Amino acid sequence: MDVLATRILQYRDDSGVVKDVSLTVFAPRKTDQDDWECAFQFSPPPNQKTLHARGVDSIQALLACLTVARSYIEHPTEDRSSWRGMSHAGLPQFVEKPASYQPPALPPVEPNPGDLLVLATRTLGQPDETDGVRELVLTVYEPVRADDGTWRCAFAFDSAENEPVRHGVGEDFIEALLDGLAMARATYETMIPEGWKAPASHELWGLEFLPYKVGRAYGMEPSKVSNMPDFTPP
Repeated sequence: MDVLATRILQYRDDSGVVKDVSLTVFAPRKTDQDDWECAFQFSPPPNQKTLHARGVDSIQALLACLTVARSYIEHPTEDRSSWRGMSHAGLPQFVEKPASYQPPALPPVEPNPGDLLVLATRTLGQPDETDGVRELVLTVYEPVRADDGTWRCAFAFDSAENEPVRHGVGEDFIEALLDGLAMARATYETMIPEGWKAPASHELWGLEFLPYKVGRAYGMEPSKVSNMPDFTPP
């Protein structure tokens, strides 16, 4: 399996000792069942088994992988894992969007450098002039490290090659990716009427299948679509 990203986080064990733990996330791959699978591994110990999460597409598989990783390492009653001052290793969780949620400010449009690598695409829906629905393709590019040490994850909607992009930012690959997806959600919210939802299908997605951002925390809304496979961890 190809390594997509790594993160060094801190974990306090039962004796109160804080240790560095490495999280490795592997690149999502398509399975023989026509869905997607994403694997992750914590170490030490060196013999730690590789765990998997699934999704309908590569984005859902990757997000499920990160949320399962959080549920795997977090303690049921205590905040024992942290990363850069954020609890629970700075990873997302499956949780309803709070009533007080306010979309984050949109990042500015910037020139496309022309050498971005596509990480994943997803087809969303958007109402057209005839009250129908048209496809809107979200392209998410692989996060890259900037000269100042931060990471930037570019994304665009229905963008031709070399057209302008927006960016999510973070202190590592994973945070930049989560921020990019959350900013894509916030951008998408400005492109559709309030309360509008795309018809549910595996080919046409709504904004509820992208993470939302509150401060530096990221949440994934549990799926309410009746015909959508449930990949939420138990």
